[in-house]
Amino acid sequence: DDERLLSLAVALPGAYDPPRIQTRRGSLCDFTSQQSNLLRVVDARVDPAFEHAPQVTSGQVVAYLGHPVADSRRTPYGAICATSLQPRRWTRTEAAMLASAACIVGSLFLIRQLKREEEELSAYISDADRALLSLSKTIAGLISVHGKAGEELFSTAELKGVVAPE
Repeated sequence: DDERLLSLAVALPGAYDPPRIQTRRGSLCDFTSQQSNLLRVVDARVDPAFEHAPQVTSGQVVAYLGHPVADSRRTPYGAICATSLQPRRWTRTEAAMLASAACIVGSLFLIRQLKREEEELSAYISDADRALLSLSKTIAGLISVHGKAGEELFSTAELKGVVAPE
């Protein structure tokens, strides 16, 4: 996908009123999202690495502070950034705040992912329980359980009748 949504813009000129779609490829955020650390640019217009970025050549960005957004599994999600229309030396406090925000956003993405995984696993477990229950009607009393995993698996009231008495 070659577009990104600028979904939050605070204290920026009217041209930045969200939501706004911008080209992602070649952008400062695209570059930042591929890094592992904070990117701090005082004046992108004179920085050889960024002077040709679309936001810089269009006059939308002069100074840039960005941090990649990833979760604790290092799954990359994008970048969070602050920009200025004037050259700016970003403070340590601003950089730390942005890094903290990136960490929070990454954690929120991970929480959402884990919730989706939990829902999927719950559905698999329900399917397996139904299959075991159906099977139990055929093989009641024929299964021997050894160890904690087996005890856990056959711990529900419906499945206790499947297990052979010890």
